[in-house]
Amino acid sequence: MISQWCSELASFAEKHPDQVKALLIQEPKWDLPRLLQLPENYNTIFQYYHRKTCTVCTKVPKDPAVCLVCGTFVCLKGLCCKQQSYCECVLHSQNCGAGTGIFLLINASVIIIIRGHRFCLWGSVYLDAHGEEDRDLRRGKPLYICKERYKVLEQQWVSHTFDHINKRWGPHYNGL
Repeated sequence: MISQWCSELASFAEKHPDQVKALLIQEPKWDLPRLLQLPENYNTIFQYYHRKTCTVCTKVPKDPAVCLVCGTFVCLKGLCCKQQSYCECVLHSQNCGAGTGIFLLINASVIIIIRGHRFCLWGSVYLDAHGEEDRDLRRGKPLYICKERYKVLEQQWVSHTFDHINKRWGPHYNGL
């Protein structure tokens, strides 16, 4: 197979010598994977996703979430999107991240991590002016992204260290 590919490449190179350079990687440079780029102000995310409909069930989710790896909008704990006894977040974490999912819960401003059959609340990457989280958005203060926290989250994802750093894991019973 490799010799066939090489002969086809050589034949193409004879006919199109200028274009063959684009096919070959001359200076391979690989960027590290990155999570989504989030807006500075949490209100931007909240306003955009708060009344958005799910693409699977076409309803407005009670607990909306966004995958921070690919940006997919999902219903957290939504029985409406359940497939093969898996709720949408668990199924998405299997399809998108081989069992690892990182979701921003829109109505809580909290990150939830799914790893296999377990989950944990990671915390929030959005903080108020005093550097405090506002879980479940109860205080109503404006929230702004903490770039340092987001870098930590991204580094834990890239280095696969969620299991070692986060100690409060619990079973999700395929219900997320």
